[in-house]
Amino acid sequence: LLETGARYVVVTMGPAGVLCASAEETLRLPAPQAGVVNVTGAGDAFTAGVAWGLASGMAFHDIAEWASQLSAITLECERTVCETITADAVCERMEASR
Repeated sequence: LLETGARYVVVTMGPAGVLCASAEETLRLPAPQAGVVNVTGAGDAFTAGVAWGLASGMAFHDIAEWASQLSAITLECERTVCETITADAVCERMEASR
């Protein structure tokens, strides 16, 4: 995909984590710990995290981690769109996982 002109490739693998590639780097991140309550919306949350990270100018590695944590928060929520998601909540999870 990179050879065809894509700047970034992101492949989610559920509980196996995420594989990300760009011209500069390839990385695989494990899935964050999450108490799964409802899987509906987790992929959408991940995609929104990637889009937000790209629009915000985040480093590629941080985008993958941001999106993964956003997805984990969604997995732990009963609702499809988790009402407790905030940028601070995602940052706290990122810090706690390091």
